[in-house]
Amino acid sequence: MNISKSLRALALAALACLFWNAYVPGTGPGQAMAQAMPKNAKLNRSGDGWVCRRGFSEVDGRFAVIKVPDNAVLTGASYGRGWECKRGFAERAQACARVNIPQHAYLNASGNAWKCHRGFQKVRQVCQAIKVPANGYLADNDYGSGWKCDRGFKATDDACLAVEVPANAYLEHSSYGSGWKCDRGFKKTDSACTRIDIPENGYFVDKSYGAGWECDRGYVASGTRCEPIKIPANAYLSASSYGSGWKCERGYRKDGKKCLPVRVPENAHLDYSGQNWDCDRPYLRERNRCELPE
Repeated sequence: MNISKSLRALALAALACLFWNAYVPGTGPGQAMAQAMPKNAKLNRSGDGWVCRRGFSEVDGRFAVIKVPDNAVLTGASYGRGWECKRGFAERAQACARVNIPQHAYLNASGNAWKCHRGFQKVRQVCQAIKVPANGYLADNDYGSGWKCDRGFKATDDACLAVEVPANAYLEHSSYGSGWKCDRGFKKTDSACTRIDIPENGYFVDKSYGAGWECDRGYVASGTRCEPIKIPANAYLSASSYGSGWKCERGYRKDGKKCLPVRVPENAHLDYSGQNWDCDRPYLRERNRCELPE
């Protein structure tokens, strides 16, 4: 029984040695993990290598003690300088300097700088009270004046002036521009809203540019009128709201106000546009014919 136990123990020991030799790259026969790891190192989390112990870093293949300045702590990270400043301190030339918090300010979330309280804004190294004008309110941002105007008012220098809304217009929510927009059917002209005159065979379009109207299908704009589109033979109405209003059918090309047939030479075919032709392979275009390459 004792001999059996001894043999089993020897077998387990041999298997363990084989495992460690196969598991650690670069180890020779009979070497252990502890011998493969350098001083001041330990196994990493996955167990297939090593990392420096806390307080040490690898420099040019050697291990060096991390120099932690005053008011700093070790990070334990395997990258970077290995330390960071305590909350309330900020890095300055490889040292940790105290963050001087002015009146009406507080430490930011990272703890290495300060921010002004609500109602104050940073001016150089102090927090100054934001002067909110009449008909204005504090804005939730760290830039600009720190305030915005109430609805119906717009910022002009350091004040909020009432928006003068002309007839046939309404207030808009935008904080820039005139502060108003014209009612449907009217367009902005200087500081007023003028009625849009829609011609016969036209309709209103809600656009901030142009005449404010477009022509019905089959008509084209001509000055202040909508004229019927004259479609030539072998053509059809196009979907475009500009230009002639028509296109030539496939196999025809536009020539002034007419559609002329595309003359396809021998060994050629209509191209993708249908208004010109390409040579069949392996022919090449030579002026108005298709020829075999030499």
